[in-house]
Amino acid sequence: MSDAEGEGRMAEIHARLLGLCARALDAALPYAEISAAFPPPFLDGVPFYDDVLTDLRYAVQHVPGRGFSREIDYGEWYASEMHHMLYLDIQLMRSGLSAAEMSRIRDPLIEDPRFTPEMADARVAKAVAAAS
Repeated sequence: MSDAEGEGRMAEIHARLLGLCARALDAALPYAEISAAFPPPFLDGVPFYDDVLTDLRYAVQHVPGRGFSREIDYGEWYASEMHHMLYLDIQLMRSGLSAAEMSRIRDPLIEDPRFTPEMADARVAKAVAAAS
């Protein structure tokens, strides 16, 4: 595979993941669509995208519900750690930063027990400004 083909493939993966994450953020993504879009093996060992796909799968499987009704508890979902992680993943993928730079920002943030979407916005904005 040429460098241009590899870059095109990564751009396609990036766009596909971004779209799926946006739908998952609204609790509107069936798990089967993730499996259809990314059957194993799906990536060429790009850690950031591996992490995003793991977040996506976990989030979709663990959207909080209300009892046995299969109704989504949106209040709990929007306050959940998984929702915050998907939000961070989306902000990073929209930033235009490299996969390595996105990982460098993402990894310490998700380890912070005080992590919030506002922290994600601030860190991503700072990194984008520094890269400009």
